[in-house]
Amino acid sequence: MPSTPLFDYNDCHYISVAYKNIRDFAQFLDGKNLMEKLWKEFAPFSDKQFLKEIKIILKPRFWEMYLGCSFLYNDFELEEPNSKGGPDLNVKYENIKVRVEAVTPHKGDGDDRLEKPPDMVVVQVSQSKIILRIQNSIVEKKKNYSNWINKNIINKTEPFILAINGSELPFGRSKINPPLILRAISQFGNQYFTFNKESFEIIDRGYHFEDSITKSSGSVIYKDIISNKEYNFISAFIYSCVDPLNRPENMGDDYIFIHNPMAANRLPLGFLKLGREFYRKDDQIKINDYRIDKMN
Repeated sequence: MPSTPLFDYNDCHYISVAYKNIRDFAQFLDGKNLMEKLWKEFAPFSDKQFLKEIKIILKPRFWEMYLGCSFLYNDFELEEPNSKGGPDLNVKYENIKVRVEAVTPHKGDGDDRLEKPPDMVVVQVSQSKIILRIQNSIVEKKKNYSNWINKNIINKTEPFILAINGSELPFGRSKINPPLILRAISQFGNQYFTFNKESFEIIDRGYHFEDSITKSSGSVIYKDIISNKEYNFISAFIYSCVDPLNRPENMGDDYIFIHNPMAANRLPLGFLKLGREFYRKDDQIKINDYRIDKMN
């Protein structure tokens, strides 16, 4: 039982609307109960800033806690955080330590900012802008990783997982094929179908080639991260859009776990049996489906 409760009822200043709503209003009791349940398990592995920051940036800190518990509930052990900083989670796996960094991309700024459309208005989803936000978060975490290596906080031989949460991105929950995260880190583009002109039966299907996207400024961003040796420090990616009020019934059912084929420190297939696992074999993308509810 954590000595300090998750929700502070004495603090009415410097808290986000999301935190206040979940703390104070009965219609959000389910989300509040979940957060308090997770906190009981996660508290020993949280850093000193967790309780202060979750009041202000609820979704990023919730994602870190939810992610940590998804490892704990699947028979992994966590270590306490390093006082010098470093990745959010330290996961024990056999005789090695797996580092896990959680990130929640925001809407961005300037001409490439993602805007939530007005209610009841049909708009065209800008997948390129969503991909830009995901790409930017990966680039920033690459800088963090290099800093941790230079400060000897982590070791180059340790597997590293980058866990991305898209709950802050308008349309980040879009269910497309291939999944949004796979499009963001590879050369996969939109899916296409070829139909027989007479029977209208599908005779072929595939994906358009897309190696880059263009920002509003005209600069080109190459997106094939999983074929770029500069990112071989990433062993795998996790993508989810879970937040306190929007989540699957079964923990981790919405996870997309993608093995990096260029990884310097690879993780075995079935490392985390949650959601769907993507990996490359014989130049093709294969999928292992661990979802309990495969209809969603």
